[in-house]
Amino acid sequence: MPFDVETLLDAARRDTGLDDFGDPSFRDGLEVLAAALEGESRLNDIGRGAYAGQIGGYLCERLRIEDWYRRHPEIEAQEIGGPIFVTGLPRTGTTALSNLLAADPAARSLRFWESQRPTPPPEAATYDSDPRIAGADVILTGMKQAAPELAVMHDDNGWSPTENQDLLGQHFRT
Repeated sequence: MPFDVETLLDAARRDTGLDDFGDPSFRDGLEVLAAALEGESRLNDIGRGAYAGQIGGYLCERLRIEDWYRRHPEIEAQEIGGPIFVTGLPRTGTTALSNLLAADPAARSLRFWESQRPTPPPEAATYDSDPRIAGADVILTGMKQAAPELAVMHDDNGWSPTENQDLLGQHFRT
């Protein structure tokens, strides 16, 4: 698949049956990324496939989220109190701190499976057994096979706390 913005958008529309991507400002970052991947990246076939899959996943999730908001306008009235954000440079202990905070039973942490497939929102009754957890485990296994050093740095699974880069990635600004 070429890294052409319209081709990528059309593929996501076709894969989901949806067409509303929401705020179009995400296109700025997508256009820069697509141009760089197509023009200067020199990716091999595996790299092209990996990026195409990641971009396609982000675009499909944008469509699903916009569709969910359209069907559930009451979401706008919900309040989220007191979020805590862990920030820092790579390899400075942010993952360890994030895991420590997530161990508190009174805390609610973003899980890897949620960052990959946030729609529909998780339900309390199936939060520990959602089928998306197994899908996230497959993704992590593949990542660790492709980059074994990752397994040494991050002993995680689909249920593990994670960073919000995949959620931010849907806006192509990370």
